[in-house]
Amino acid sequence: MAEVANSENVEVAGVGDILLSLHEDDEGPRNIILSNVLYVPKLGGNLISIGSIEEKGFKVEFLNGEAKVTEETVPTSKRKGRLYIIEENKSSVYITRTENEKSWHRRMGHPHYNVVKKMDCTVSKSESSPTLNELCSTWIQGKMRDQSFPKVAST
Repeated sequence: MAEVANSENVEVAGVGDILLSLHEDDEGPRNIILSNVLYVPKLGGNLISIGSIEEKGFKVEFLNGEAKVTEETVPTSKRKGRLYIIEENKSSVYITRTENEKSWHRRMGHPHYNVVKKMDCTVSKSESSPTLNELCSTWIQGKMRDQSFPKVAST
């Protein structure tokens, strides 16, 4: 559970690292890895804790509607209402690592590999569907059929 600004506790569904691709005016996009990020599905957006940034030894300055974090972590962000918005490259912000069809097959409860292909959820498109020799044992066991019990017992 995580506590948000209104003192409500919300469920944390996962913790991990993400790759954040940010825009900078003079240098172009820059990639930053944020560690120990909480995934909270009930939140409507992404939040970065100023306190946690300061705890890591970075300086945060707020001036003229902008927030600037020094030490090359986060570029200047613009104020919108009461929030400071970081301009991000939407096409790459959610990609954290390369995944293949086999890992998604396992995560989704071992569906047929064509289901995973149709979902188009893999980052790496270089791998094709596995052959019969490469199929996972759990999937093969799920496809096996048990013989029915005999209707009359013979002794």
